[in-house]
Amino acid sequence: MINKNTKNLRQCLIILFCAALGLTLAAEPAEKLSLDECLRIAKNKHFRKEIGKAQRLAAEAKYRQAMSAYWPQLSLRAAAIRLSDDPNFVIGSSDLASSAFGAMLNSLSASGAGAQAGASMNPLAGLSDLEVKLLDRDLMSLDLELKWLLLDGGGRSAMGKAAQSYKRLASIVELSNELDALHDVQRYYAGALTARDLINIGSALLERFEVTLELTEKLYKGGSMSVKKTDYLRNKVLVVAARAGLEELKLNYELACSALGHSMGFSWDEKIEPADMKLKQAEIPAELNGLIADAYDYNPNWLKVEAALDSYEASLQSKKSEGLPRLALTGNIRRADNEFSSGLATDENLENWRVGLVLEVPLFTGFLQKGKVAEAKAALAELKAKKLELKEGLGIKLKTNFLTLHSMSGRKAYLNEAFNASTENRDLSERAYRDDLIEADTMFESLMLEAFMQAQLKRLEYDLFLTALNVDHIVATEIQEVLEN
Repeated sequence: MINKNTKNLRQCLIILFCAALGLTLAAEPAEKLSLDECLRIAKNKHFRKEIGKAQRLAAEAKYRQAMSAYWPQLSLRAAAIRLSDDPNFVIGSSDLASSAFGAMLNSLSASGAGAQAGASMNPLAGLSDLEVKLLDRDLMSLDLELKWLLLDGGGRSAMGKAAQSYKRLASIVELSNELDALHDVQRYYAGALTARDLINIGSALLERFEVTLELTEKLYKGGSMSVKKTDYLRNKVLVVAARAGLEELKLNYELACSALGHSMGFSWDEKIEPADMKLKQAEIPAELNGLIADAYDYNPNWLKVEAALDSYEASLQSKKSEGLPRLALTGNIRRADNEFSSGLATDENLENWRVGLVLEVPLFTGFLQKGKVAEAKAALAELKAKKLELKEGLGIKLKTNFLTLHSMSGRKAYLNEAFNASTENRDLSERAYRDDLIEADTMFESLMLEAFMQAQLKRLEYDLFLTALNVDHIVATEIQEVLEN
């Protein structure tokens, strides 16, 4: 029994220790950072940074591969070969008799002083086929080969242009990834600030509702003719609803902070909170045409399409070059070893070199090259059409955001006026309600109206900041600064 109680006590202590540890970890304060600090961290730490860097390195390697076509190609080849039999050469007896060598022997035999009457005049008569050994069946060789393409109809030049365009495209993608990361950081930072402001608004509304609830209870219990128990209960409902809404606002703030940390490249369990107290003032451009001109020069999607167009045009040139003649310089230095010393195993055959020019002219490939050119032309035409679509799309996006910015700027002035009026109305209503001069519904309405107008104003400031941020993102101010530098 004692052992059982001791075991239970030990388990309880472990549970309490773990709970205390969990509370300690949960109570760890979040790191508060300004927007500039967040941007500086994200620039060096965002998750897409390594992806863009790897793509850029791959593009640079691909460019070096394309440029290697201009250099001569050298290769060394060593071989050790054993044949099933020694290579040989067979001369048939009939071929030998009819050859010049056979005719010479016959002539010498006919004119010889030692010729006897009745003797055979054909010295090759009865001779079997003659077998000559050329090489030993074991052969070792070492070859140094040279291939140097001199003319290819512009194929290498086209490959170099395509690789150069691909390298430029990878650099643009790397900058675009950084631009997207910085855009996300600013967007989530603004969202976190707005969520925190809404929490403050909700907390102030809840506090006023709670104070009003106490006052309502005193008024209806004190015999007020205008305030009844139903007003008290309705006020209580508003208090509970405000508490529930405040919890949702706190959740939105936590989610915005989590998204902010992720966009900066932090781990999911690292806590980040904004240190700034309010959003930066949104800059409203005064002129639209300049924005559109800058977008055509620096927008990452526009730069990507232009780089892709250069690559497609180079690809078309490469396909056309496949139907043109190719001229190459070739050479070979050979050293071979063979145990045989006669036949083909001479120094001239075992150690030699050669050099030459090779011309290749494509005559007919079953219309393959023609089909490749047609495909490249169609792909180029498709991309040009997409470029036109993107051009108009950038223009309409900037125009929409430009008009929205100016509209929001005007609306903000009206909302500020409405918020000031709602604050004054709430102050007067509180005084009148304390003196039992107005009904409870009027008091509740004044509280909710002020909170609503304040929340609308904060939401408009957030939307104004995001719209201005979208304009900067389309125009790509950061890429403009990098390219100019």
